[in-house]
Amino acid sequence: MNRVRNQILVIALLTLAELVLPVRPAPAQHLSFGVGAIAGAAIARWRGADANGAGSRTSFVGGGFLTVGIGKYFALEPQLLYVPKGTELTGSGVTVTYKQGYVEIPLLITGRFPLAGLRSFTPTIFAGPAIAFQTSCSFSSTGTSGPGYQVFPVSDENCDSLLAAAPGQPASIRHTDALMVFGGGFEVGLVALLARYDLGLSRFFVERPPLRSPLDIRTKAWLVSAGFRFPLWNGRPRRG
Repeated sequence: MNRVRNQILVIALLTLAELVLPVRPAPAQHLSFGVGAIAGAAIARWRGADANGAGSRTSFVGGGFLTVGIGKYFALEPQLLYVPKGTELTGSGVTVTYKQGYVEIPLLITGRFPLAGLRSFTPTIFAGPAIAFQTSCSFSSTGTSGPGYQVFPVSDENCDSLLAAAPGQPASIRHTDALMVFGGGFEVGLVALLARYDLGLSRFFVERPPLRSPLDIRTKAWLVSAGFRFPLWNGRPRRG
C-alpha cells in the first residue's frame, strides 16, 4: 500500500511540476536569403474565345530572383524576368506572327520538401501573382495572293497601329498584364530545373472602333528553365 501511495505522490508531483514550470517557446522560424539567375525557353500563345487557331511561339526567357527563406520548407521569391510571348495565326494562305516582349515581376510562395536520405534532391512547388509590362509588340504577315483577294506582306509593324484610324489615336494594345503563375520542379544542390505556367488574366486589345466589344484574347505561356541559387545569409534562431 505504501509503495502504491508513493508512486501516486511521485506522479502528482511530476504533473504539478509540468503545470507550474514555464512553458518553453517553440523555436523561432529563422530567415535565410539568396539570389539567383534563371534561363530557359518560353512556349507562348494567345488564349480566349476569340483566339481560335492560335499557334505557339518559342523564345528565350531569362532573369533573376531573390529568395527569402522562412523556416525549413517555405520561402517568398520575388522575380524579375524577360518573357517573350505572342502567337502565330494561319489561314487562307496567309500567316500573321505577333511578337510581344514582357518584363514580368512575379511574387511567388514556394515550398521545398527534401526527400529523406537524399538531402541534395529537393522537389519544389510554387505559385503566386505577377504583373507584366509590355516592352515591345510587333506583327508581320506573309502569304500569296489568290482569286478574289490580294496579300500585302507586312514586316515588324507596331501593334499599336492595328486599329489606328488616324495618327495619334490611342494604343490598340494594353501595355500591362496581370497573371497567375503555377509551377514546380526539383533542386539538386544549388541548381534547379523548373516548369511553370503563366496564365494571363487581362484582355489586351483595347475596346474602341472598329471593335464593338472587347476581344477575348489573353496571353498564356509554358516556361521551362534552369536556375542557379547563390546563398547570401542563413540566419539561425537566437537561443533564449
